[in-house]
Amino acid sequence: GRKQISLDSIPGCTLGLSRAFDYDIIGEGLSLLTGIPFDKESLECTADRTLTLERMYNIREGMTRKDDTLPMRLLTETLPDGPSKGHRLTAEDLNVMLSDYYRLQGWDESTGVPSDERLRELGLTEMVTGIVK
Repeated sequence: GRKQISLDSIPGCTLGLSRAFDYDIIGEGLSLLTGIPFDKESLECTADRTLTLERMYNIREGMTRKDDTLPMRLLTETLPDGPSKGHRLTAEDLNVMLSDYYRLQGWDESTGVPSDERLRELGLTEMVTGIVK
């Protein structure tokens, strides 16, 4: 999610940071390191920008919704133990979750392409011009 992407966007050991993740602490540390003020909102925006930019790169390289899947084993084998023993994620479940995820990201539900509005919100319009026709 956003927290992990925020951590992936900064130098340092993400394992240690993720265990003690707190937007205020990470924001304060980044502010001290860079001189740029960071708070929860700016870290979340950075995470959203990073995720959307990665998505646009993948689209440029030919990735489509059909590539957003899981290993077949996860869609065909039931869980052997635990509270969900005997259950499995179906392709239909994954399809519904993908649509929901795309919508929450501000991406087209059928293609996974970030909307023009979302690109504007994140200040990425000029950076990705011409990637999607």
